[in-house]
Amino acid sequence: MLSFISCLTCFCLGGRDFKKKLEKLLLEKGVLESHIKEMKQTANISEYPYELYYDVVEKSEKLYRDVPLNKIKSLGFRGTSGVSWFDHACYNGTDNIDIGRCEKAFEYLGKQSLEEFHTYYQHSPVKLIHYEDDDFYAIYGDGTHRTIWAMITGAPTIYALVTRARKNPFLYKSFLRFKELESQINMYFEEKDLSWGVKNNQYYSEILYKGITVAFYSIYPPYSFKRSSYSLNDQKLDTWNKQLNEFRIEFEKSFRYRKILHNIMKMIPGKLEHKLFSFIEKISESWSAADGEIRLIKQGFDMYCIDKKFRNLDSEVRTYD
Repeated sequence: MLSFISCLTCFCLGGRDFKKKLEKLLLEKGVLESHIKEMKQTANISEYPYELYYDVVEKSEKLYRDVPLNKIKSLGFRGTSGVSWFDHACYNGTDNIDIGRCEKAFEYLGKQSLEEFHTYYQHSPVKLIHYEDDDFYAIYGDGTHRTIWAMITGAPTIYALVTRARKNPFLYKSFLRFKELESQINMYFEEKDLSWGVKNNQYYSEILYKGITVAFYSIYPPYSFKRSSYSLNDQKLDTWNKQLNEFRIEFEKSFRYRKILHNIMKMIPGKLEHKLFSFIEKISESWSAADGEIRLIKQGFDMYCIDKKFRNLDSEVRTYD
C-alpha cells in the first residue's frame, strides 16, 4: 500500500514537472509559442455523438494518406473529452495515456531535430476514421500517442490508414429526437431537484431527490442511449417516451403527497407533530415493498423527510452563524 501511495505521489509531482520540461523543450526545438498556447487551449472531443449516427463504409478500399493534423479532433476511446492536447502529452487529467510512451517520445525529441522527429510520423501509419459529413478525423484503434506528439510538436500531417464513415440520415433523425426527449427530462429533473443515481442498468434506474435515493424505476437512464448506434431506433425511443411520461405522472402524485404532508404538519402543534411524524415513519417501513398508490405515498413521505432534514441543517447553520 505504501509503495502504491509513493508511486501515485511521484506520478502527480512528475506530471507537473513534465509540463514545464515539455514546454521548454518544444520552444528549444523551434515550436512556436503560439502553437504551444493553441495546444493548451484546444480540447480533445469525444466521438460521441458522431459514432451513434455514422455508418462505417464497410466495402471502401483501404486508404493510406497524409492527413492534416488540424483535422484530427478526437483521440478515440483513449482520449479524455475536455482535456487539452498538451495535457494529454503530459498525462495530466487523463488516465488512459501511457506515461512511459510519452516520456520515451520526450526523450526522442530531445535527441533529434524537429524535422527528424516529424519524419517518423510519415512512415508508420496510425489508424483514423474520417467522419466525412462533418469533415474531421478521430483515432480508430491505433496511433493515439503518435498522434498526440505529432500534434503538439506542430507536424503538418501524419501518415494514416483511413476508414471512411458517412452520416446515416435515419439514425441522425433518431438522435435529434433523443436529444429533445433528453432535454425535456433533464429540465424536469432540474426543476424538481431530481437526479439519476449510479445504480442504473438496462432494467431500472435509481432516482435521487436532493442527492438521496427515493426510488427505483423501470426506465432507461439517458446515458444508456450513448453506448452504440443500436440504441438509436424509433421503437426504443417510443418505449422511452412512454416511460418518461408515466414517470412524470407518477412522480407528480408523489410530490402532491409530499405537499399534503407538509401542510398537515404545519397545522399540528409541535409536540403532536413529532409523535405523528414518528408514527408515519414507523408504519412507512412496511411500505418499502408496496406497489401502486402506497409506493407513491412512500416516495412523497421520503421526500418530505429529506426536505425536513435539509431545513433542520439550514436552521442549525443559521443558529451557528
